[in-house]
Amino acid sequence: MPHTHTPQVSYELYAHRFHDGESVTDPSVAGLVFGAIAPFCVEAPDEMGHCDTRTPDGGEAEFYVGPDGHGFMVSHFSPGQTTELILRAARSAQLILLGPGLSPVLTDANQLADLPAALAAGDPMPVLVETAAELERLIADDPETYRRCRERLTSRA
Repeated sequence: MPHTHTPQVSYELYAHRFHDGESVTDPSVAGLVFGAIAPFCVEAPDEMGHCDTRTPDGGEAEFYVGPDGHGFMVSHFSPGQTTELILRAARSAQLILLGPGLSPVLTDANQLADLPAALAAGDPMPVLVETAAELERLIADDPETYRRCRERLTSRA
């Protein structure tokens, strides 16, 4: 199968876990995240938790998984299957995605109760994402996707 090149996004997403409004660490997070991304790692993660990934559609990303259980950061990622991989990794460890100018992206409506007040009531307000395509449109600042994902969250919370 020929390798296709998918353009990468020069953007960083942070995946983090909160409980009762506080940032929490959980030693199981790294294992859960690596379990989700392992089939797509180009090489085994290095001692700093860095792992480059490549998906079947040619998409790539740089994952940095904290050994301390805080979550992960992903940068230089491609749209498509790589965005799905990011979402899968976040869901695997019940992490919330955060990024510059991005609404807090929840992968489960129950996460809303654990957000710090500044994120739960901040501008922009948190959203509930179900698909990678929605995540990509939120990063692109699509107002209709924000409205739909926000309404989904408020109807389930």
